[in-house]
Amino acid sequence: MYNENLKSEKLINKIKKLLALSFSPNESESAAALLKATELLAKNELRIEDIRDECSIIKENVLDVVSIIKPWEEKLISCITKATFTEVLVLHIKSYEHLRIIGRESNVITAKVLYEYLHETIRRKAKLFHECIDDVESFSLGMVESIKGKFEQRLAKEKEKVANKKQIVIIEKGSKKENMDYVKRKYGKTNERDNWYGVDENSYGLGKSIGKKISIDGQLSSE
Repeated sequence: MYNENLKSEKLINKIKKLLALSFSPNESESAAALLKATELLAKNELRIEDIRDECSIIKENVLDVVSIIKPWEEKLISCITKATFTEVLVLHIKSYEHLRIIGRESNVITAKVLYEYLHETIRRKAKLFHECIDDVESFSLGMVESIKGKFEQRLAKEKEKVANKKQIVIIEKGSKKENMDYVKRKYGKTNERDNWYGVDENSYGLGKSIGKKISIDGQLSSE
Protein backbone atom coordinates (compact mmCIF):
# COMPACT_ATOMS: atom_id res chain seq x y z
CA MET A 1 0.00 0.00 0.00
CA TYR A 2 2.83 2.40 0.91
CA ASN A 3 4.54 1.76 -2.43
CA GLU A 4 1.28 2.31 -4.31
CA ASN A 5 0.65 5.61 -2.53
CA LEU A 6 4.24 6.70 -3.19
CA LYS A 7 3.91 5.78 -6.86
CA SER A 8 0.63 7.69 -7.10
CA GLU A 9 2.15 10.73 -5.39
CA LYS A 10 5.13 10.71 -7.76
CA LEU A 11 2.81 10.49 -10.77
CA ILE A 12 0.67 13.39 -9.56
CA ASN A 13 3.75 15.51 -8.85
CA LYS A 14 5.10 14.73 -12.31
CA ILE A 15 1.82 15.80 -13.92
CA LYS A 16 1.74 18.96 -11.80
CA LYS A 17 5.25 19.86 -12.95
CA LEU A 18 4.27 19.29 -16.58
CA LEU A 19 1.18 21.45 -16.13
CA ALA A 20 3.33 24.17 -14.60
CA LEU A 21 5.66 23.95 -17.63
CA SER A 22 2.63 24.28 -19.92
CA PHE A 23 2.51 27.94 -18.82
CA SER A 24 6.05 28.53 -20.06
CA PRO A 25 6.51 31.54 -22.39
CA ASN A 26 8.45 29.17 -24.66
CA GLU A 27 5.67 27.94 -26.97
CA SER A 28 7.33 24.66 -28.02
CA GLU A 29 8.17 23.78 -24.41
CA SER A 30 4.64 24.72 -23.33
CA ALA A 31 3.00 22.58 -26.04
CA ALA A 32 5.23 19.56 -25.35
CA ALA A 33 4.57 19.73 -21.60
CA LEU A 34 0.80 20.03 -22.11
CA LEU A 35 0.78 17.09 -24.52
CA LYS A 36 2.74 14.88 -22.11
CA ALA A 37 0.52 15.87 -19.16
CA THR A 38 -2.63 15.08 -21.16
CA GLU A 39 -1.23 11.69 -22.18
CA LEU A 40 -0.42 10.81 -18.56
CA LEU A 41 -3.87 11.92 -17.40
CA ALA A 42 -5.56 9.75 -20.05
CA LYS A 43 -3.28 6.75 -19.49
CA ASN A 44 -3.93 6.76 -15.73
CA GLU A 45 -7.65 7.62 -16.05
CA LEU A 46 -7.21 10.88 -14.16
CA ARG A 47 -8.82 14.29 -14.62
CA ILE A 48 -7.21 17.67 -14.11
CA GLU A 49 -9.46 18.15 -11.07
CA ASP A 50 -7.91 15.04 -9.47
CA ILE A 51 -4.44 16.53 -9.34
CA ARG A 52 -4.96 20.29 -9.02
CA ASP A 53 -4.16 22.17 -5.83
CA GLU A 54 -7.01 23.24 -3.59
CA CYS A 55 -6.23 26.92 -4.09
CA SER A 56 -7.26 27.89 -7.64
CA ILE A 57 -5.87 31.13 -8.98
CA ILE A 58 -6.30 32.88 -12.30
CA LYS A 59 -3.74 31.82 -14.90
CA GLU A 60 -2.81 33.12 -18.33
CA ASN A 61 -1.41 31.09 -21.20
CA VAL A 62 -0.71 31.38 -24.93
CA LEU A 63 -3.58 29.96 -26.99
CA ASP A 64 -2.29 30.85 -30.46
CA VAL A 65 -0.35 33.42 -32.49
CA VAL A 66 -1.79 34.32 -35.91
CA SER A 67 -1.43 37.03 -38.52
CA ILE A 68 -5.22 37.42 -38.58
CA ILE A 69 -8.05 35.60 -36.78
CA LYS A 70 -10.44 34.02 -39.28
CA PRO A 71 -14.18 34.27 -38.58
CA TRP A 72 -14.54 30.54 -37.89
CA GLU A 73 -11.59 30.65 -35.48
CA GLU A 74 -13.14 33.58 -33.64
CA LYS A 75 -16.45 31.76 -33.35
CA LEU A 76 -14.72 28.56 -32.19
CA ILE A 77 -12.84 30.47 -29.48
CA SER A 78 -16.11 32.04 -28.33
CA CYS A 79 -17.72 28.58 -27.99
CA ILE A 80 -14.77 27.17 -26.07
CA THR A 81 -14.39 30.07 -23.64
CA LYS A 82 -18.10 29.93 -22.78
CA ALA A 83 -17.93 26.17 -22.21
CA THR A 84 -14.80 26.34 -20.04
CA PHE A 85 -15.48 29.55 -18.06
CA THR A 86 -12.45 31.27 -19.58
CA GLU A 87 -11.73 34.46 -21.51
CA VAL A 88 -9.49 35.16 -24.49
CA LEU A 89 -7.55 38.39 -24.82
CA VAL A 90 -6.15 39.40 -28.23
CA LEU A 91 -2.90 41.37 -28.04
CA HIS A 92 -1.76 43.14 -31.22
CA ILE A 93 2.04 42.84 -31.30
CA LYS A 94 3.74 44.03 -34.49
CA SER A 95 1.89 42.31 -37.36
CA TYR A 96 0.52 39.39 -35.32
CA GLU A 97 -2.42 38.77 -33.03
CA HIS A 98 -1.41 37.00 -29.82
CA LEU A 99 -4.29 35.07 -28.28
CA ARG A 100 -4.04 34.73 -24.49
CA ILE A 101 -6.37 32.36 -22.62
CA ILE A 102 -7.30 33.49 -19.09
CA GLY A 103 -9.06 31.62 -16.26
CA ARG A 104 -8.58 29.09 -13.48
CA GLU A 105 -5.71 26.72 -14.15
CA SER A 106 -7.72 23.57 -14.92
CA ASN A 107 -10.13 25.56 -17.10
CA VAL A 108 -7.28 27.18 -19.05
CA ILE A 109 -5.71 23.79 -19.71
CA THR A 110 -9.05 22.30 -20.78
CA ALA A 111 -9.70 25.25 -23.11
CA LYS A 112 -6.26 24.95 -24.69
CA VAL A 113 -6.61 21.19 -25.25
CA LEU A 114 -10.07 21.72 -26.76
CA TYR A 115 -8.87 24.50 -29.04
CA GLU A 116 -5.89 22.54 -30.35
CA TYR A 117 -8.00 19.44 -30.98
CA LEU A 118 -10.99 21.19 -32.58
CA HIS A 119 -8.90 23.69 -34.56
CA GLU A 120 -6.85 20.91 -36.13
CA THR A 121 -9.96 18.76 -36.75
CA ILE A 122 -11.80 21.59 -38.54
CA ARG A 123 -8.75 22.47 -40.65
CA ARG A 124 -8.28 18.82 -41.63
CA LYS A 125 -11.93 18.35 -42.63
CA ALA A 126 -11.98 21.65 -44.56
CA LYS A 127 -8.94 20.46 -46.51
CA LEU A 128 -10.60 17.09 -47.14
CA PHE A 129 -13.81 18.65 -48.54
CA HIS A 130 -12.36 21.76 -50.22
CA GLU A 131 -12.91 20.44 -53.76
CA CYS A 132 -16.66 19.91 -53.29
CA ILE A 133 -17.56 23.15 -51.49
CA ASP A 134 -17.86 26.72 -52.78
CA ASP A 135 -16.65 28.53 -49.66
CA VAL A 136 -14.24 27.02 -47.12
CA GLU A 137 -14.90 29.76 -44.55
CA SER A 138 -18.67 29.10 -44.60
CA PHE A 139 -18.02 25.34 -44.40
CA SER A 140 -15.80 25.86 -41.34
CA LEU A 141 -18.35 28.19 -39.71
CA GLY A 142 -20.99 25.51 -40.23
CA MET A 143 -18.85 22.95 -38.40
CA VAL A 144 -18.33 25.37 -35.52
CA GLU A 145 -22.09 26.00 -35.33
CA SER A 146 -22.68 22.27 -34.79
CA ILE A 147 -19.88 22.14 -32.21
CA LYS A 148 -21.52 25.07 -30.43
CA GLY A 149 -24.72 23.03 -30.30
CA LYS A 150 -22.84 20.16 -28.67
CA PHE A 151 -21.50 22.49 -25.98
CA GLU A 152 -25.00 23.83 -25.34
CA GLN A 153 -26.43 20.31 -25.07
CA ARG A 154 -23.73 19.35 -22.60
CA LEU A 155 -24.45 22.42 -20.47
CA ALA A 156 -28.17 21.57 -20.50
CA LYS A 157 -27.36 18.05 -19.25
CA GLU A 158 -25.15 19.50 -16.50
CA LYS A 159 -28.03 21.73 -15.40
CA GLU A 160 -30.31 18.69 -15.20
CA LYS A 161 -27.90 17.05 -12.73
CA VAL A 162 -27.77 20.10 -10.46
CA ALA A 163 -30.54 20.40 -7.87
CA ASN A 164 -30.28 24.20 -7.80
CA LYS A 165 -30.39 25.32 -11.44
CA LYS A 166 -29.09 28.76 -10.49
CA GLN A 167 -25.77 27.25 -9.35
CA ILE A 168 -24.34 27.00 -12.87
CA VAL A 169 -25.40 30.58 -13.63
CA ILE A 170 -23.66 31.72 -10.44
CA ILE A 171 -20.50 29.83 -11.45
CA GLU A 172 -20.59 31.41 -14.93
CA LYS A 173 -21.00 34.93 -13.55
CA GLY A 174 -18.37 34.39 -10.85
CA SER A 175 -15.84 33.05 -13.35
CA LYS A 176 -16.54 35.91 -15.77
CA LYS A 177 -15.99 38.48 -13.03
CA GLU A 178 -12.74 37.02 -11.68
CA ASN A 179 -11.35 36.61 -15.22
CA MET A 180 -12.22 40.17 -16.23
CA ASP A 181 -10.89 41.55 -12.92
CA TYR A 182 -7.56 39.89 -13.78
CA VAL A 183 -7.58 41.40 -17.29
CA LYS A 184 -8.42 44.85 -15.94
CA ARG A 185 -5.64 44.73 -13.33
CA LYS A 186 -3.00 43.60 -15.82
CA TYR A 187 -4.06 45.22 -19.10
CA GLY A 188 -6.50 47.99 -18.21
CA LYS A 189 -9.53 48.72 -20.39
CA THR A 190 -10.18 46.34 -23.30
CA ASN A 191 -12.72 46.25 -26.16
CA GLU A 192 -15.05 43.34 -26.91
CA ARG A 193 -15.57 42.06 -30.45
CA ASP A 194 -19.10 41.62 -31.73
CA ASN A 195 -18.98 40.43 -35.33
CA TRP A 196 -21.57 39.05 -37.74
CA TYR A 197 -20.55 36.86 -40.65
CA GLY A 198 -22.26 36.32 -44.00
CA VAL A 199 -22.05 32.73 -45.30
CA ASP A 200 -22.58 30.62 -48.40
CA GLU A 201 -25.72 28.65 -47.49
CA ASN A 202 -24.78 25.33 -49.15
CA SER A 203 -21.22 25.26 -47.78
CA TYR A 204 -22.48 26.27 -44.33
CA GLY A 205 -25.13 23.53 -44.35
CA LEU A 206 -22.62 20.85 -45.34
CA GLY A 207 -20.27 22.09 -42.62
CA LYS A 208 -23.04 21.77 -40.03
CA SER A 209 -23.65 18.17 -41.11
CA ILE A 210 -19.96 17.29 -40.81
CA GLY A 211 -19.65 19.16 -37.50
CA LYS A 212 -22.32 16.97 -35.91
CA LYS A 213 -19.92 14.03 -36.20
CA ILE A 214 -17.09 15.78 -34.30
CA SER A 215 -16.85 14.59 -30.70
CA ILE A 216 -16.02 16.86 -27.74
CA ASP A 217 -16.60 14.34 -24.95
CA GLY A 218 -12.98 13.26 -24.48
CA GLN A 219 -11.60 16.80 -24.15
CA LEU A 220 -14.15 18.79 -22.13
CA SER A 221 -13.70 18.98 -18.36
CA SER A 222 -13.75 22.25 -16.44
CA GLU A 223 -14.59 23.60 -13.00
